[in-house]
Amino acid sequence: MTIDIRSTNAAQFPAEQSIQLPEQFVIKRRPEVLNRFSIGNTCLYARIKEGLIPTPISLLGGRSVGWLEHEIDHVLAAMVAGKSEDHIKVLVSHLVDQRKLATVRSRVQVGSAPEVSV
Repeated sequence: MTIDIRSTNAAQFPAEQSIQLPEQFVIKRRPEVLNRFSIGNTCLYARIKEGLIPTPISLLGGRSVGWLEHEIDHVLAAMVAGKSEDHIKVLVSHLVDQRKLATVRSRVQVGSAPEVSV
């Protein structure tokens, strides 16, 4: 099944109801994520592949990865609320898009900082 993210996103996540990014990101490692969802490793990666759980982010240290806590919280809240898999897929897509936008915004803010003369 294919979902048009653009049209579904607009209807389910209007700009005024945009997901707020936390001021400080909390990263959860794989054992914590498995525990929060009460699933095993194979199921975790199957759900990531299906788009039902956000992809992890790379951490310092080669193969080390983690998940953003607020993203996991949003997905769990949607599951508890009984949202459909299609809704959760759109939510996950939106969360990952927000993550990318946050990266772009932080680069712009760092690049636009006033110069300090000594």
